[in-house]
Amino acid sequence: GKLYTEAGEYELALELLGKALNITPFSTEAMRVLSRTHKKQQQYQPAEDLLLTAIAIEPNYWANYQMLAGIYFAQRECQKVADYFNRQIDLVLDKA
Repeated sequence: GKLYTEAGEYELALELLGKALNITPFSTEAMRVLSRTHKKQQQYQPAEDLLLTAIAIEPNYWANYQMLAGIYFAQRECQKVADYFNRQIDLVLDKA
């Protein structure tokens, strides 16, 4: 799915990533890749929903926050961008 996303083959990527989530419904990696696929298609709501779910499952992983900030950046929601980048920074500094 990730390769198809990067190649711009979004329909195939969505199909395969959907299968991946059916097999492993709590895979935050699959959620992040699927979110990226939606973002590339400017489908921000499903991208945001996936990342919020990933954060609920894996609240201490910085990449979830970084990607969510990217979704908000694409929509010009500056306060949310700052909030989620700051959460990412806090997590990275805790692990450094």
